[in-house]
Amino acid sequence: MSKRMVDLREFFVEGGDNKKSHVLLQITEPANSYEQENKGYFFALAEINGGDDEQVQLLQQMIDDIETGYYETKDTDEKDAFELTLEYINRRGHLFLNKRSGDFNCVIGTINRDKISFSYHGKPLIKVIFAKRDKYELYNVLENEDESSGQLFSAIMQGEIKENDFFQIATPHVSDHISDRQLINTLSARSSRQSSEYIQKILSSLRDGLSYGGIIISIQPKNKRVKPLSKELDEEETKEIIEEKPKPAVHADPPKKAESVETNYRPREEKEYDSVFNMILVNLGRSLVLLLTTLFKLLKNFFVLIGKAILGLFILATNKGGQRAMVIQSFNDFIASKKQYIKNLPIISKILFLLTLLLAVIFAGSIIYLNITKSIRQQQQDYINQTQAIEDKKTAAEASMIYGDDKKAFDLLKEAQSMIDSLPMKNQAQEERKKELMSGITENLKILQKLNTVTTEIIADFSADQASAQTEKLARINDMIIAYGPNDLFVYKYDMNTNVIEKKDHQTIPNLFKSNTPKEQDKVVFLTKENGIAVYSPESGVISSKEIFNAENSVLSDIFVYSQKLYAVDTANNEIYRHNPTQLGYDKGSAWLKTDTDIHDAVSLAIDGDLFLLKSDGQILKFVSGYQQEFTIAGLDPKLENPTEIWTYNNLKYLYILEPTHKRVVVLDKNGQMLQQYTSDSWQNPTGMIVDEENKVIYILDNNKIHRFGTQ
Repeated sequence: MSKRMVDLREFFVEGGDNKKSHVLLQITEPANSYEQENKGYFFALAEINGGDDEQVQLLQQMIDDIETGYYETKDTDEKDAFELTLEYINRRGHLFLNKRSGDFNCVIGTINRDKISFSYHGKPLIKVIFAKRDKYELYNVLENEDESSGQLFSAIMQGEIKENDFFQIATPHVSDHISDRQLINTLSARSSRQSSEYIQKILSSLRDGLSYGGIIISIQPKNKRVKPLSKELDEEETKEIIEEKPKPAVHADPPKKAESVETNYRPREEKEYDSVFNMILVNLGRSLVLLLTTLFKLLKNFFVLIGKAILGLFILATNKGGQRAMVIQSFNDFIASKKQYIKNLPIISKILFLLTLLLAVIFAGSIIYLNITKSIRQQQQDYINQTQAIEDKKTAAEASMIYGDDKKAFDLLKEAQSMIDSLPMKNQAQEERKKELMSGITENLKILQKLNTVTTEIIADFSADQASAQTEKLARINDMIIAYGPNDLFVYKYDMNTNVIEKKDHQTIPNLFKSNTPKEQDKVVFLTKENGIAVYSPESGVISSKEIFNAENSVLSDIFVYSQKLYAVDTANNEIYRHNPTQLGYDKGSAWLKTDTDIHDAVSLAIDGDLFLLKSDGQILKFVSGYQQEFTIAGLDPKLENPTEIWTYNNLKYLYILEPTHKRVVVLDKNGQMLQQYTSDSWQNPTGMIVDEENKVIYILDNNKIHRFGTQ
């Protein structure tokens, strides 16, 4: 496909009264092959009606800044150079808008090959003339657009210009003299150059004191001479074009001749610009020199004054050389001279002095008031922009959720949440607005986090019968749930069939803090704080001590019985030991790990054939036959923080983790993908967990109460 060339033609008429109407028109060519390939042309058209010279200068400077910024800024993955430049200009836009004294209309844009991007302010004319069924039609781009406000350029429009179509921008008053039909007829019968010359001729003859300007953009195939379009017109339309005459002029006097027009079509000079960093360094250096000079003068005068004061005080204190009286007299003379000076002033001078002082106070107060008002308005506008940006991210996240892009939605919601955290809360309205925004973000995050707030049923309250109960953990054997804690000398047995609670003393075997029930459901094995082992027998209902031979200086953090063998996590020796059963308990055991893995902070383990080890930092380590395997938690937010318990078995599908910090139960598949999270408003500090996956029920111990809830 051959590259197509851009054809830009301008028409410009300068009026006789620049204060009544002033037009700035600028077209910039790419300066080199890189800009030709990646940037293309820059164009700008602006009209100020009833403005002043300062506003015109500010507008010209703004256009130059946009041009320079566009050509010197590189595109990013998310935004192109034009959008980045306009965002920067919008942040400074209040400088121009606050100075604005007249009506202001403007179009800024770029075109690279057939791709056009533009933005506007006010009500400029932006029209597209295109061929349809061998006939030209006109589309007014801004016909249904609201007038922009608050920002200089509130939106960017983009599109593509096809061969032999036309894109015209013009100042609003052009439409008073060139109708849409007249424009279509002109472009149909003439080339772009001839059309722009013809329109300029019509506008030049008006002599009404107004300035007019516009640009006609079309696309021509590369290496192909631009020709007038060969669209045939009917006889009536041809006659109309031939007989078109300019409207009569408002004034009979000839217009004043303009000295020069500097804002029209011009090539972009390829020259070296100082980098932004160098400019910052230069300005910083100048400011630093000025600051240091001023500071030096102030310090010099201050120290001279302090020196004189110290010298005077020294003489007053010591009367050195008998000069005390002279110093006192000098001070009195100074005060007296100032009093006499004021006294001798004429009445009119005193009045003028007081008036000057009063006016100075009023002037200073006015400046302070205006600056405060300006600052408040800017803060209000910034607040509106911030909240709108949050709403936009929320909307984009909801759209991503609809299309199944949960990761993008999650990132957008997190960005919005961070922006909400930085919102000010200076009044009740802002506090309410912040709560409203945070509520919307939180609800969407809960959906992505799959966080289910469940309503639980309290099936047992051990503190009701035993006020001193300090239960922390749960164990289950058959239809019996046992609650216990290292600081409680009793265990509490809850019968799930009869709902009866039975209390049992175990003072001879204190400090029970971990337990595990084998798959055979023939016993519950307890671990004590002293690294001892105790066994509860469902037949006798008694807890009895058993022997286990641990490694020297061992500290056991958890145990698990699998295939009649007891696995114990020894954090002090950084090892997992496997113990075989004996008649009196368990043997010394053997080291099971075959890889060098740090498990000093391991808190819980579960085995389903593979071994899953939970660490206090939220990591889950997976081992197969003693060798560590790769295992990563995916899709979980927030990350695990100080979890206390992990549970699974070979007949279970999922991993279950209890985390008191965020008061939740996390469900993962055995590849690490997060499936569900459960929390409850009634939980305060959940410490124990029993999972009945077959019946889809989870039991949670929280403050001596057993909560029961169903899972999905």
